[in-house]
Amino acid sequence: MRYIILAVLVGYTVNALLIAGAEQLLSMAFADRTWMRADVATQCVIQAVSGYLCSRMARDKERAATIGLIIVGLLVEDDLSCPIMAR
Repeated sequence: MRYIILAVLVGYTVNALLIAGAEQLLSMAFADRTWMRADVATQCVIQAVSGYLCSRMARDKERAATIGLIIVGLLVEDDLSCPIMAR
């Protein structure tokens, strides 16, 4: 259980840091909003890398860790996109 929790936390943290860095670099590299296309492609790769890292760290419980990472991502995304939280 300890490996699953650690794997989810590390996977999500790596995901958040890589996406934040990629968005900063892409927004500086492109003057207009065309960077959003590259951002979507970059995020797909980052999501895959983070999921792989999470499943490898969980040792024998890859499926549980990956599902945990998905759930955490959905919960955080839901909180960030909620109109009440934006006020």
